Amino acid sequence: IDALVRRTQGPILEIGAGDGALTRRLAATGRRVTAIDIDEHRARGLARSLPSVSVRHADALRHPLIDPVIVGNIPFHLTTPILRRLLGERHWRDAVLVTQWEVARKRAGVGGQTSDRSSRPDRGDRDARERSAPGASRRNRARVP
Repeated sequence: IDALVRRTQGPILEIGAGDGALTRRLAATGRRVTAIDIDEHRARGLARSLPSVSVRHADALRHPLIDPVIVGNIPFHLTTPILRRLLGERHWRDAVLVTQWEVARKRAGVGGQTSDRSSRPDRGDRDARERSAPGASRRNRARVP
């Protein structure tokens, strides 16, 4: 995550900051970081431990997404609503999001079942790793590593 975030520029909004494991690393970039969490007690504790970060008690589904960089470890049950919200906003440029494998696989359109060897990118099944991009010809295939 660090390497991906360091390739971006501008202020960072972290959604779902929790106890601050990721927030501390984001603060080390020296950029302006705003961290939000829906849990009031966690937000208060994080604000005390990281005075250089603007920590707010807020809901990621309602908080303004005006920072150019959005970072977060997205909870399974909120992945779809958060992704829909992000994709409907125009202010951000880069998003670095951690999701569960099952959600990422479904959203990326990679076939197979999670428990099946064919759906694991580190094993066999070429078909699970190679998919046509929407509207692409058979010659122009998108590779999923």
